[in-house]
Amino acid sequence: MLRLVKDFIDYQFTYFWVESSGKKARRMSKNLPTLEHAREWIIDYHYGQYSGIERRVAKQDRRQNSNIKLNPILCKRNTTSPGRRVTDKPIHIDIDLSKKKIKALQDSACEQ
Repeated sequence: MLRLVKDFIDYQFTYFWVESSGKKARRMSKNLPTLEHAREWIIDYHYGQYSGIERRVAKQDRRQNSNIKLNPILCKRNTTSPGRRVTDKPIHIDIDLSKKKIKALQDSACEQ
């Protein structure tokens, strides 16, 4: 299972994906500068893992793209659900390592 990690490295927030299986966590992505980059990385990762014939033309869920979003008046389907595919669901931070680092930085600044 892939989990999103938020970290604070060299005075910048960074995000990366890890695969946690049991006690070991293996880093799967490089440092990503924003949540949008993390979302794009996970979509590309999942599409790369699938070896079958893909029926969807676009990688992005059309409900998330305002340019091709379905018109709610014309469409009778429930468009509020996040989607069935893993790549359609919004991402969230699973592990936040940045809080401890920022707290330690604040504490060291207060001591001086």
